[in-house]
Amino acid sequence: MIKNVIVAVMFCVVLASCQKEYNVPDFVMEVPSNGLVKAYKLVHGDEPGKAYFTRFQYDSSKRVTTVFSIELDSTVSPIKRDTFMVENFIYNGSNALPDKLVTGYYTTKDTSYYKYDNAGRLISDSTVSLGLTVLTKNITYTGTGFKVFTKKTGAANLSDSIVISADNMVLFERQIPGYSQYTQTVQLGYEGIDNPLYVQNIRPVRFHTDLSDLGWPFYSSKNALKTYTQSGYQSGSFTAVNTLNNAGKLVKQTVSQSGKTALEITYEY
Repeated sequence: MIKNVIVAVMFCVVLASCQKEYNVPDFVMEVPSNGLVKAYKLVHGDEPGKAYFTRFQYDSSKRVTTVFSIELDSTVSPIKRDTFMVENFIYNGSNALPDKLVTGYYTTKDTSYYKYDNAGRLISDSTVSLGLTVLTKNITYTGTGFKVFTKKTGAANLSDSIVISADNMVLFERQIPGYSQYTQTVQLGYEGIDNPLYVQNIRPVRFHTDLSDLGWPFYSSKNALKTYTQSGYQSGSFTAVNTLNNAGKLVKQTVSQSGKTALEITYEY
């Protein structure tokens, strides 16, 4: 279960031993973050010698333009520092939400296309890789929540149902049509601390995209995550301890399971 959560948080980390064919550029901060989160660092409880950095680059309108995913491994010599994924968000004019995402991995480059309704809500996205559509999501809104139907090449279709209360995602249900044994339910709890990632313009896209991997609870609400409980196909209960700086901003989240640290996330402004 811990491994499952880390996969979701790491934005689908791609590990490859083959030679890079796609030239992934290293991180360079060109535009000030304007008080928004510049980066966060994630350390897995089972891998204390490794860290994963996600760094954000903004334009003058405070829109995220580039996201760099970096791995640091101090358990090897020389220390490994590897930018393994770069995401470029593309906007149409002054629109606040991205129309397209180009993602560069080690050896591939994928392009995702987004569509929104008149209320600015994401209603569909599709990802093309090597000229073929490999992932399609359609989203419908149902009063107190929404439903996501995911079609992924070579995998079972997924049906996600979300119930939202007071802007917090409190219930998440997953079903794989024809495979009832894989039904999952996630209960999330929050506390009255602002989530610094929520204000980012890419949050709706990132949140819905990550639902294919159980969702990323750190993006799901305006408030910081406090508890994460999952039952069904996989089960587990997590508790997050949130630490603030002198300005009242969230700077650290320590996520534990049964008294053992599972994740430690620190935020940089």
